Amino acid sequence: MAVMNASNSATHESTEFLYQRIAELEQANYVLQTECAAARAARQQSDDLLHSVVKHVPNALAIFDQNMRYVLVSDRFLTDYGIADQQVIGRSHYAVFPDIPQRWREIHARSLAGSVERAEEDMFVREDGTIVYNRWECRPWYTSQGGIGGIIMMTEVITEHKRVEEELRQ
Repeated sequence: MAVMNASNSATHESTEFLYQRIAELEQANYVLQTECAAARAARQQSDDLLHSVVKHVPNALAIFDQNMRYVLVSDRFLTDYGIADQQVIGRSHYAVFPDIPQRWREIHARSLAGSVERAEEDMFVREDGTIVYNRWECRPWYTSQGGIGGIIMMTEVITEHKRVEEELRQ
């Protein structure tokens, strides 16, 4: 009987310990879930802010992944390049602009390899013969692991400035 009481006592202590440990784990799980929810909310707020800044930046801005698919794009980019009526996110830049010359593809490739490329004045002849002058910069963006995630292309259409400059020259 004494052995049975000792065994019951040990079982009771083990059960109490397990109940206490379960309660501690449930509390820790609740804390972790709360922290994860707060982290998700903060991440969403950060994403929303980034999207808002990119959307409304006053110059044309496009962010691409490693395959030159649009990740983010400013309203100004869509307007300046006549594609405001298109949904470009996730699409290839080369599908949106099939008339991009090889030299631009090479610039993109160099930026995807880590180079920062820029020009203060660059002429671009569209497929329809329209001439557009740009000031631009193309640079890589990096992932949190330090690898190149894609490129950021910032442009400013300066065609009107060039026209006025030419008129003044004449």
